This record gives sequence, C-alpha cells and structure tokens, in this order.
Amino acid sequence: MSDITPLVLCNKVSNSLSVIDPNTLKISELRNNVYWDQPCLPLLGTKDLVEFYVIDVQHEQVRNKQFGLATVEISKSKDLGTTMLVRTHLGNVLRPGDHVLGYDLRNANFNDENWDKFVSKSGGKKNAVVPDVVLVRKSYPNARKKSKNRNWRLKTITIEEEVEAMGKSKAEKAKAEQDYEMFLRDIEEDPELRGMINLYKKPTGAGTQQDAAMMEDEGEGDEADASDEEEEPEDDFPEIDEDELLEEMMEGMAIRDDDAVADGDTEADAEGDAVVEA
Repeated sequence: MSDITPLVLCNKVSNSLSVIDPNTLKISELRNNVYWDQPCLPLLGTKDLVEFYVIDVQHEQVRNKQFGLATVEISKSKDLGTTMLVRTHLGNVLRPGDHVLGYDLRNANFNDENWDKFVSKSGGKKNAVVPDVVLVRKSYPNARKKSKNRNWRLKTITIEEEVEAMGKSKAEKAKAEQDYEMFLRDIEEDPELRGMINLYKKPTGAGTQQDAAMMEDEGEGDEADASDEEEEPEDDFPEIDEDELLEEMMEGMAIRDDDAVADGDTEADAEGDAVVEA
C-alpha cells in the first residue's frame, strides 16, 4: 500500500481490511491473502481509547464517502485545561460540544518493528510524523447514561454456559463483554452494518448483560455527578427505528438472547478501530 501513510485506522473488517489515513482521507484495501502473507498487528485497540471534548471544528472542503476532513480543537474530558489541534476524518459528524474517542499518542512507545521503522524515517523526530492524537469515533456519554436499555436484541446459537466459561478468567470475560458492547454500538451507528444483521424486538421488561454495560460512562469508571445528570442527551444519538426490527422468532428454535457473547466475532470488530501499521 505505497499510496498511503503507514499509520492508518482500520475502519472496516470483512473479507478484506479497509484502512483510512485520517489526515488525507485516503482509503486502501488490504486483501486477506496479502494480510496473511505479511500480517500487520494493531498497535492499539478499543481498550486504549480515551475520551476527548470537542472545543472547535474547522471544516475543510475534502470528502471521501461518509468521511469529511476537518481540523479540530480538543481537550481530554478529564483535563480541559490542555488543548490540542488535530486533523480528523470525522469532520462530517463532529460539532463543538461533542465528545469523541481517540488514541493519545503523545507518549506512545510500542515494541514493534514496523513502528520503529516508521519513526526512524523522520530521523528520530517522532513529532514530525506521529500526530498527538488520532480520533476514532464520536461518543455519546450523556445519552448512554440516560438511555440504559435497548429496544432490540440479537439472536445467537445456543452455547452451554459451562462450555462457554471454561478456562476463562474474569478479565477475559470482562473483555469479551466490552468487545461485544462495542459491536452493538457499531450496529447502532452504522446503517450499512445493520442492513446485514437481523435485529429483533425486545419483549417489554426484558434486559441483558449488555444493557447493564450501557449504564457505564464511555470514559469508563467515572461516577456521574450532579452536573452530569443535568446534561441533555446528544441530539444525534443513533437510535434504531422499530420499523427495522423483526418480530420474535418461532418458539422451539435453538437460539437465545444476546447475553451470549460471541467472542470470535467481537474480537474482529474490536480490532476494527485499531491503529495499525500497513
């Protein structure tokens, strides 16, 4: 992929990897046979995402599919005193006052041969080639605090609980649940992805383990204070219309609710937002 920078975001995973340069909006495809011949492992994944607050957005007249180039002034949600200017592919969705998840690379140091080669090309001047922050996706912390239950669910093939939990530590189970929650959020925010998946209406009063995860702030671990409760939900919070949902399937079919975490699927999705070396 000589026509694109080595530091990219993986924005879609199917039978190939779709990667984008957030500084130029150039998109490239990495076919599966090429990837497995020369694998490039992700440098960062969803667990490394940090929440930022958007102060200002300067849009540029560059578009590529659903992406728009912009220069954004941001600060960490937990440190509003320090601001940064970054270029991003999210110019079409970000507005002042929004929250966004991204990777903080200011003090990044990876034990990766490709990373070392990438930095060495700048004569060792990391700041010349590595951005301070790479923004990945818009977040909706206020809406997710207030909207604790989804009106839809997925169906999966029944897996015995004992077999599913066999050999897994608490940390592994927590990671699987987090990855699955990110997958559900991808479904909510990506109409194209929703078109390839059957979503079912949730019976009144039904709840799942994933709904409990919705109660947590996207910044993770922060307790809501009084000022948080007063904040209004984001106007553009993605909600799935009931017209898109299917009725419950026939009784007797070997399926169960979405509290069964499909580890294999979610792992691929978790890497979908990772910064990778191509």
